[in-house]
Amino acid sequence: MLWNPICQARCAGRNGMRMAGQGRPIAAVHILNKQRMCETRTLAQTGQAHISQCQHCRMIFLWHGNLLLSFTPDDFLQFRTTLHQRNFDDYALPFPDAAERVIMHSPCPDISFTFTKTEWADMLAAVEEALLMQQVYALI
Repeated sequence: MLWNPICQARCAGRNGMRMAGQGRPIAAVHILNKQRMCETRTLAQTGQAHISQCQHCRMIFLWHGNLLLSFTPDDFLQFRTTLHQRNFDDYALPFPDAAERVIMHSPCPDISFTFTKTEWADMLAAVEEALLMQQVYALI
């Protein structure tokens, strides 16, 4: 299960969680009255991109480095469309550290995300894999 405060709030606003493991909180157990909550299943993991979905509220969570993006299933499809509309080489800009990155603006005008070519490729691959895994789980 993934530690996810957003999903936690959506699934019932329950309190109380205990972290298991170190580093990224991808091995967490939520505890409330000795019951698990917010059961997520991994849909994809490529490079730094980790995508999971809550089995209750159906929200999709994309972890990338220190970012956590949450999507409804329809929003996730729109995100995929947006990713595919941008070719890295057409949108890449040089940054002060000499790395080329694509800038992706968020709905909040003060927040933008940047991705190197490898990170961009990993994101695209993870999103495609996640969509395929959603179809697999729907068949099960």
